[in-house]
Amino acid sequence: MNEYDKPMPIVTDLNRPHWEAAKEHRFVIQKCSDCGHVWFPPMSICNVCLSDRIEWVDSKGTGKVHSFIVYHQAWLPGWLKVTPYNVAIIELDEGPRFVNNIVGIENDDIQVDMPVRVVFEDVTSDTTIPRFTPLTA
Repeated sequence: MNEYDKPMPIVTDLNRPHWEAAKEHRFVIQKCSDCGHVWFPPMSICNVCLSDRIEWVDSKGTGKVHSFIVYHQAWLPGWLKVTPYNVAIIELDEGPRFVNNIVGIENDDIQVDMPVRVVFEDVTSDTTIPRFTPLTA
């Protein structure tokens, strides 16, 4: 593994299951055990029925690009060597939207509604970052 110089996730009790699953190369989202609503980012109660009966479920890890932007200015030092870089809103097949990067494609080739799938970047021995890549890659 190369030295990872981008911001690291801040793991809390609330999001720990997401990061532990990522280490196993699984992509999980929360689901309400009462009404079935699914969402991301993590919350301690369902934002539809207010139940606190929450479970983490495996996502298919597929979706489409809802929107994206290409940054030509590195706002943090770790992004200097990869500028320009993209930040996308991915709409998962299950419905939730996830902010992330698209990898494995040139920024000029990214398109809204492009199908994508999750891939995992093992950035340290303890941390794995989910990213998205075109579904055909």
